[in-house]
Amino acid sequence: MTAPRRWRTTTAALISALLIAPLAACGSGGSDTGTTGTGSTSKADPSSYDRNATITIGTASPSTILDPALQNNIGQNTFTFLIYDSLTQMDSDYNVKPMLATSWEFAADGSSLTLKLRDDVTFNDGTKFDASVVKANLERGKTLAGSALVATLEPITKITVVDPTTVKLDLVKGEGAELPAAFTLNAGMMVSPKAFANGGAQLATDPGTAGSGPYVPTKVTSGQEVDYTRNDNYWNKDTAYAKTMVVRTVVDQAARINGVQTGDLDVAQISGASPVQESLAKMKQGAFEGDLVTQATPVMLMLNAERGDLKKPEIRKAIALAVNREEMVDGLFSGNATAADQFYAEGFWAHNPDMKTTRSFDLEAAKKLVTDAGGASLTIAAATGSTAEPVAQALQDQLGKAGIKVTLKSVPFAQIDDMYRRGELDAQVINASPAPDPASTLTYYVTAGFDALRGHGDLLGNLPTEAADPSKTTEQRAQDYFKIWDLMAEKDVWVPIVRSKQVWVRSAKIGGITELPWLRSGFPNYRTIGKTK
Repeated sequence: MTAPRRWRTTTAALISALLIAPLAACGSGGSDTGTTGTGSTSKADPSSYDRNATITIGTASPSTILDPALQNNIGQNTFTFLIYDSLTQMDSDYNVKPMLATSWEFAADGSSLTLKLRDDVTFNDGTKFDASVVKANLERGKTLAGSALVATLEPITKITVVDPTTVKLDLVKGEGAELPAAFTLNAGMMVSPKAFANGGAQLATDPGTAGSGPYVPTKVTSGQEVDYTRNDNYWNKDTAYAKTMVVRTVVDQAARINGVQTGDLDVAQISGASPVQESLAKMKQGAFEGDLVTQATPVMLMLNAERGDLKKPEIRKAIALAVNREEMVDGLFSGNATAADQFYAEGFWAHNPDMKTTRSFDLEAAKKLVTDAGGASLTIAAATGSTAEPVAQALQDQLGKAGIKVTLKSVPFAQIDDMYRRGELDAQVINASPAPDPASTLTYYVTAGFDALRGHGDLLGNLPTEAADPSKTTEQRAQDYFKIWDLMAEKDVWVPIVRSKQVWVRSAKIGGITELPWLRSGFPNYRTIGKTK
């Protein structure tokens, strides 16, 4: 079934264009992936898969929280995608598609969103999925202590069970256009109410049968590994081709490369200049196969305008002017990246092709600003073992040439984002993930979450609300976001740097990698990959 007519004509176009266009020139059907190695392909051929196979995946993301409502890092979706079904889902071209919700429709005036639901889904604990389950989950996301979903679900003012397969969400006037897209991630993941009847404290580390998804977690070693076994009664037979899935946190990139080479891992995500180059070289030698993928995520420097010298507008401007993107692309990334001038890449409906406010490299102008200010210093943080660390090191050198003293701080992956959100860091290099709708991006990075506007007062005014109005056309919303990006660039709230390329190195037996949802965002949904005999 497809989404209702009104959704397609007013909002779906923005979703379908969002993450395809920047990469469409590199392959057919909107795909940007390219297979490198000895000639095998990762295209799916389910008829050849061994349904008793075990697939072991190496990822940099930690499996610290398996309760969707409490997930504070978007990479944690990699672990929960396998456990829970969502109201909506992404296909490999980043189109929003039905999942537990078969269709959805906004009221003509944008005052409500009505979802029609599947009637054939049962949770792994035996609980029947219906509209009351949706109501319970969304209310939990809005009210649970420590919920990471409060801001995302804020446009919802009332949840009404119309009948077992229909739920109506009343919305704040002019808000909520992003909800169908937001429901593709943890905001839309449905948990059995039985599992959180008494608070659900166990869900974070031992969700057991709380999901209706294709896999059940059978062993959870927090922060290290989650083992899954297929739910043979899963309602969608075109998924869960492997009997067992193991998603293992392997922080060190060299260890991930070696793991695939030795057969300890079947698939691993590799990023960063040197590791990508090393992987490409090994693929040419036939050590393993792999898929080179241009990422939709920009590497950005977030600047906390409430700390130290960053309180000075001229210092933030000097930092933006001192960043030499082309030098990073050619040097640090050996050409395996493209320069980024704004959050959304070229071709996205939320990308402003006429944006003039992003600072271009001008070292002399940066030097003068720093000298006139009497010098400047800051600490740049990056997640330990991530691709952000070498970027931070390059920034230390580039900003140093402008007279800015930079101290580097390595922070564990599971801690760094929360530290920045609490205002404890001067600056952070981050691989920022564009949401399928910029309203969610704005919530996660700007008006809440990372709070990129701290220290800037009410810079955006009512623009975020105006831009998220579901009664507006895509073109009207785009113009609102263009104004927002310009205001943020003028204040040097963040500095977009590059969009890197990553390699998913893999055994030649693994299929389906290039077709995975969210692949180009760096946290794919692995439920449809398979392994040949």
